[in-house]
This record gives sequence, structure tokens and C-alpha cells, in this order.
Amino acid sequence: RSFLQQYKDTPPLADEKWDFGDGSTGVTRSDGNARKLNPEGYGRIRHTYAKPGRYLVKVERPDATMYLDVVVH
Repeated sequence: RSFLQQYKDTPPLADEKWDFGDGSTGVTRSDGNARKLNPEGYGRIRHTYAKPGRYLVKVERPDATMYLDVVVH
């Protein structure tokens, strides 16, 4: 029941604030690989849901808000 998201984001370096749709939150940081081979170039976050269901995950950056539809079996 885990959710793992690895992504290459777009510069500039910024925090991504995550709302997993079950009352849990998290923060990641990525520079979009603006500096080649930078270990912070890719964001990665893992979340484990307590029970199966459908969750709307919200990701906020200073310049954008994104939504992911996550189904947990």
C-alpha cells in the first residue's frame, strides 16, 4: 500500500509540498537536474497508506499546483 513518486522537476530549486489525501503531508526538494548529476536533481517521496482506497494527492510548488489520482489496493 505504498506510494512512491520519483520525478524530474523543473528549475528553479524549490520545495514541493505534498498532501497525500489521507491527512498526511510531506515536503521534497528538487532542482530539476539544472546542475548535472546533482543528487538533489530528482525529487523522491514515499508514502504508505493505512487502507486501500482512492486518494487525490496534491503537490504544490511556488509556481504550480499538480494533482495525482492514486488508487491503493
